[in-house]
Amino acid sequence: MYSISRLTLILLLIYKKANIFIMAAKNIDMIEMQIDALVKAGYYHSISDITKSAFRVLLESKSDLKVASAVELYKMGKISLSRGSEIAGVSLEEFKEVLADKGVVRTLSPSPDIDDNVARILEGTD
Repeated sequence: MYSISRLTLILLLIYKKANIFIMAAKNIDMIEMQIDALVKAGYYHSISDITKSAFRVLLESKSDLKVASAVELYKMGKISLSRGSEIAGVSLEEFKEVLADKGVVRTLSPSPDIDDNVARILEGTD
């Protein structure tokens, strides 16, 4: 059985967590009101514009997130090596090193236009 002081401590912890939850909810409400106010004041056209702007600022302040997103996009095959280095904000050689450090195997993907280019070259030699 719990002693009164231990039970009091547990109740205080529950109360504290409940207050933290209430404060977080109030903060979310305030953020939503501020977003609406900025759109209504004409600083942004939409909530989407604010989200994009906030995301850009986040990436500018946390370069590790830029690198992480570039690595993941590269791993998914969504971007090229050079585009990855641009997104990460590092040189091509640095991006290659980042990929190697993270164990990402680089692959060479031929351009989808390669067959058309080869056909045009062959047509020109006839």
